[in-house]
Amino acid sequence: MRLYIKQKVITWRDKFSIYDEKKKEVYKVKGEWISLGNKLHIYDKNGKEVGLIREKLLKILEKYEIELENGENYELKEKITLISSKYKLEPVDLVIDGGILEHNYSIKDGRKTIADIHEKWVSWGDTYCIDIKEKVDPVLIVAIVIAVDCIEAERKKKKEEEGKDSK
Repeated sequence: MRLYIKQKVITWRDKFSIYDEKKKEVYKVKGEWISLGNKLHIYDKNGKEVGLIREKLLKILEKYEIELENGENYELKEKITLISSKYKLEPVDLVIDGGILEHNYSIKDGRKTIADIHEKWVSWGDTYCIDIKEKVDPVLIVAIVIAVDCIEAERKKKKEEEGKDSK
């Protein structure tokens, strides 16, 4: 299964549209106008909420909670590495690893790759291609990719602010 995530560029809050291979919208993700930390809702094509992504505020390393409509709850945690960003999804023990800063990474269960994510460069705004290789809930994969995108966007913003402060 292949999905495409397109981030809306001109908006007051985070908004993403998720399309299938036939370019039909299958999910929408909308951030809340006002919330402590990032809070994004995932809706199916009928407007039914199927997932929630919520930033945990009291933390040392970045953490996001993911709740799916079926009652499953996950926690995406940043892992300490010297070279690059790496994340772990608990309690299922999935690892998100690769060129995360370059938006070219994989979601793995042990040695088995569940999904590959890469950024499309010929687009206005961020567009990600997700190749789901295993039978897994696509809403979970979309939530992981959006949470990682939020963490990396915040990290980039902080670095830019630090650069401005040092001048």
